[in-house]
Amino acid sequence: MPPKRITIKVDGKTLKVVTAGPTVGQALADGGVQLAEGDQLSAKAQSVITDNQVIRVRRVSYATSVEQVAVPFATVQQKDASAYVGTDTVLTAGRPGTSRVTYQLIYLDGKLVGKVAEWSDALAKPVNEIAQVGTKPAPDFVATASGAQQIAARMVTARGWGADQFSCLVSLWSKESGWRTDAANPSGAYGIPQALPGDKMASVGADWQTNPATQITWGLNYIAGVYGTPCAAWGHSQATNWY
Repeated sequence: MPPKRITIKVDGKTLKVVTAGPTVGQALADGGVQLAEGDQLSAKAQSVITDNQVIRVRRVSYATSVEQVAVPFATVQQKDASAYVGTDTVLTAGRPGTSRVTYQLIYLDGKLVGKVAEWSDALAKPVNEIAQVGTKPAPDFVATASGAQQIAARMVTARGWGADQFSCLVSLWSKESGWRTDAANPSGAYGIPQALPGDKMASVGADWQTNPATQITWGLNYIAGVYGTPCAAWGHSQATNWY
């Protein structure tokens, strides 16, 4: 069998080899290329070589790494027949756990191509979140409200206030802002509750300029702290034209 000229591409090098073969495996040996377990060839080692054939060798190597990973917690819901639907309360805050995971890393020509978890050891168990979920049907005034007023209705209900207080709140904020989140007054008052200045509501959330839930939460806190109830705040507004 006459000698063959072949090209071997391996380890970032290009080798020119003249070999009598007759197989790819023998040609690699003649070129001084040693194969390790797992190495990949562009042609089978037992196949017959041809003149000017290009043989590519891709090296496969392995390593391990150890990482700490978070283990998510589950949420356990407990039904509460005394609380209205939509009124959810977190009784126990969830906390993720931690595990130490050992991975096998697979490299092809020095590049990471695979990562397989081999085993893990628990370092800290996750703590489940316990949430109390209301199942009591919402009163009519909650069901019939819409938009921002729907959010307010649920919050009013969660505070134990009834339809009368919600009616007062609707009147109060209809007068103050028309229930618009972007309602702005030259005085600096802003939002649905007309907080003065508006950035006071940042104490509830960074999205105070656009989020009705944030504005309503701040507004109800303000009413409860200063007047006690929405009807008391509405009564003051009717008497003085401000609240």
